[in-house]
Amino acid sequence: MTDTSDIEMRTYLRQTGNGDGALELVIPTVEKGLRTMLKARKAPTAKKVGDGKTAVILGAGVAGLTLAFELLSHTAYKVVILEANDHVGGRSLTLRPGDSFTEYTNKVTQTCKFNPTGVTGEPYLNAGPGRIPSAHRNVLNYCKALNVDLEVYVMESRSNLMRPIKGFTKKRPVDRQLANDPRGYFAAYLFKNSKAFLKAMESESNKEFTAKEEESLKEWLTQFGALDKQGNYVGSSRSGYVGLPGTVAGQIEPPLAFKDMLASLFWELSFYQPEDFLWQQTSFQPIGGMDKIVNALLSSVKEKGAKVVLNAPVSELHRKGDRWRIAYGKGKAVMADTVISNIPIPLLQGKVKEQDFDADYWRALSNVFNTKGFLRPTCKVGWQSDRKYWQNPPNENSVPIFGGISRIAPNKMQQMWYPSNDYHDQTGILTGAYNYGDKASAWGRELPKTRMAEARDGAEQLHGKPFAKQLKNGLSIAWQNMQYQQGGWVDWNALSPKAKTKKERTAVEAEMVIYDRVRSLLTQEEPEEGCPTWCYNQLQKEDNGFFVTGDQVSQLPGWQEGAMASALQIFGMMAHPKHIQPLKLYRVPNVRALVEAG
Repeated sequence: MTDTSDIEMRTYLRQTGNGDGALELVIPTVEKGLRTMLKARKAPTAKKVGDGKTAVILGAGVAGLTLAFELLSHTAYKVVILEANDHVGGRSLTLRPGDSFTEYTNKVTQTCKFNPTGVTGEPYLNAGPGRIPSAHRNVLNYCKALNVDLEVYVMESRSNLMRPIKGFTKKRPVDRQLANDPRGYFAAYLFKNSKAFLKAMESESNKEFTAKEEESLKEWLTQFGALDKQGNYVGSSRSGYVGLPGTVAGQIEPPLAFKDMLASLFWELSFYQPEDFLWQQTSFQPIGGMDKIVNALLSSVKEKGAKVVLNAPVSELHRKGDRWRIAYGKGKAVMADTVISNIPIPLLQGKVKEQDFDADYWRALSNVFNTKGFLRPTCKVGWQSDRKYWQNPPNENSVPIFGGISRIAPNKMQQMWYPSNDYHDQTGILTGAYNYGDKASAWGRELPKTRMAEARDGAEQLHGKPFAKQLKNGLSIAWQNMQYQQGGWVDWNALSPKAKTKKERTAVEAEMVIYDRVRSLLTQEEPEEGCPTWCYNQLQKEDNGFFVTGDQVSQLPGWQEGAMASALQIFGMMAHPKHIQPLKLYRVPNVRALVEAG
């Protein structure tokens, strides 16, 4: 049994969504059986904290705006936010007609040309975050406190299409077939081998199974796999129909050949992503675009007295006595008692100096500065399309698709998201591609028009030539090419690569994903000095009035929930230092499992 005597459970704050955003102080404790119990109480008041002092927040992303909201709501700090872009939100970027952006690497400027005709409200593409999991309580509670209306985001439709790497040359399998036919085959095998299976399970429980329990298992398997009375799998209506039932009886779709499924490697298309915790339904999206959240935060912090300066990239910051001087824009500067950087850590290089930081803190920063691949690439493509191609397909026996994601390989587009809103509109905005890793790296080196040509080719493979031909008003964003972001999320494990070749690295990453799905969260090993976890823990701390914030220093990199949790952690350290201490991890978060889903 794991020794829990030295387990360090840190107190933290969370948003409740009550009134104007009340906070709870949560005290985790470990009870018998290694269960973590959470005890919450109202956060102590801090109205006098920061009186006469200025906090300067670098970056008006989700974390920066959240921190400003809390400081202005609960303390006496004067707050200044410096944002390099001409808009707030950072990667929480929603593009609407007339919006433009430029990738600094290729100097190509793209302008959103979505046509509002036939669309309810204003058409938009969430070029960054696209969904809010129901487990992300802080995001949901801020939406409630700020009156941001939500609607359901459909993560998966059983009608979504799958285009595996090989196999199924004569037909395109549908999600429901790949979900149910394997289950039927596996259930049938267990039904036929129930005695052997229960014998194997006896070693797990040290108890023998009775004949009655074997019958219960067979009943369960019959329901689980949709088997016939003899325990055979001959197909199921769960996998769909050749002819849809209505005025006549429907003809059940014959089961996919097991050999074809095995050859297709369909599981490599992130097919089981919706089963992972962060993608399980129900998920949400703000009505009208993801930036409704940051815009609501912006409106609130301005009303509370924050000074928000756009087009203000930071060029230098250094200690001057017991304060910080931050140079920004063209020859401008501001003094701060506390600086909170929401800037991606690698982009601080050249802006900060070693003498302003403690040795360990600077070593952690330097390790990030010197690590290639700390910021992970990711790309999206947006299209405007007539909805009839997926919501009213010409084949009367095809099931319409309402929301969810179709997946394709080896095309670099990787996946296509269907809109989860305004289903009666004539047109809709498709996320025509979303990729990461090697595919995103390759796309980032190409011009947007090349990416969109490849995405159109993938769209043709999913829905045919007429569909691909009518796609219009396309645009593409590679986040690694955006000057003030240079990536979609961070990878702390990149600080200490355990493999050199691409094949070795892929194998190690896959092993880490499996480990993160099954590991004990209470396994504790003190991190070695200089390793990724040690660097992460150093940058959780305050150093001479300097903090790093954002999802980059959270346990949920790449998610808005991580950004808000980080902001609340730093707010707690500033406003309630007796209650909130720097977080300490024993293993850095794994972006393959938490963001890219393996």
